[in-house]
Amino acid sequence: MIHRTKSGSSIAEFGPALIILLVLGFFPMLDLMGMVAAYACCWYLNNLQVSMLRENLAVTSPDGQQVQSSNLQNILDQQVNPMTQQFGQTPIGALAHVQPIPLDAGSVQIGPVPGSSWGGSAANPEAATFQVTVTTRVNSSPFLPIPFIPGLSGQTTYQIARSDTVENVQVIPGAGS
Repeated sequence: MIHRTKSGSSIAEFGPALIILLVLGFFPMLDLMGMVAAYACCWYLNNLQVSMLRENLAVTSPDGQQVQSSNLQNILDQQVNPMTQQFGQTPIGALAHVQPIPLDAGSVQIGPVPGSSWGGSAANPEAATFQVTVTTRVNSSPFLPIPFIPGLSGQTTYQIARSDTVENVQVIPGAGS
């Protein structure tokens, strides 16, 4: 009769324990890290879009109160949306499995800076302070779709909005009256 020790039973239990640890711990954690990477991509893309618009947007204000931007659609079509589409093919965009959604005129709002005394009249044209607010949306797929964990296996949409001050503001005296 062969005497067996109790230490051999731990080797037999190691395989099932490793499978449970990987399936319920490691792979879902990879998907959660992928969600963090996709959110970071959306945040970074939003910062790029806001920076591009605040530097290139020409805002005119006939009376210091109303905002007009004649070149918004041109900037979106020629600069911002091509950069947005290419962002999904960059290494970080491909790693995070993101598909950016192009901006339209409804995703961009131009208005006065809240809480500022932005008079913007003919007597004080430097007081005109406007901001551009960009809402960026990104669809993301998980790293490893795990079919029996429903929250981590589907596509996720992130939406981030950010505002910044427009750099090129012109007040046209007397044009609004």
